[in-house]
Amino acid sequence: MLQFWKSSNPYFIEREKILRESIEAYIQENYYLTVYSLLPQIEGIISDYLINSKPPKELESILLSPEKKLELIEESILNLDTMITQLIKPAFSPLLNLYKFTNFLKCERTEFNRHAILHGISTQFGTKANALKLILFIDFIFSLINFIDNK
Repeated sequence: MLQFWKSSNPYFIEREKILRESIEAYIQENYYLTVYSLLPQIEGIISDYLINSKPPKELESILLSPEKKLELIEESILNLDTMITQLIKPAFSPLLNLYKFTNFLKCERTEFNRHAILHGISTQFGTKANALKLILFIDFIFSLINFIDNK
């Protein structure tokens, strides 16, 4: 997977050490470390892509909000062929849920949400399933960017 990411995506290079060590943490069953290290990388990869593909005028609003970044990637999906959109859109929904704003007063300690995890509200996120989800989300984002760029 790391070889594929490296060969197919220019946004991998500056994150290679983080991604490699995160995968190693997963293999060693350090799931909290895997989740905590990979979670911001999804947003960073998308930011890098948008910075390189959008006009400078649009960048200010893009860089302020994870939700806005995901909306722009989602728009790119919708501009693809209808059959492809039907395949990709359902896979994108869990990623959108991961990045939605969460009210801390209503947040469960087990909630798998970027906002809750990075602000220390969710404390039970370090599971094998959650770590694997993030690895697969990153693979999905790299594949999606590669697909959009080559369309």
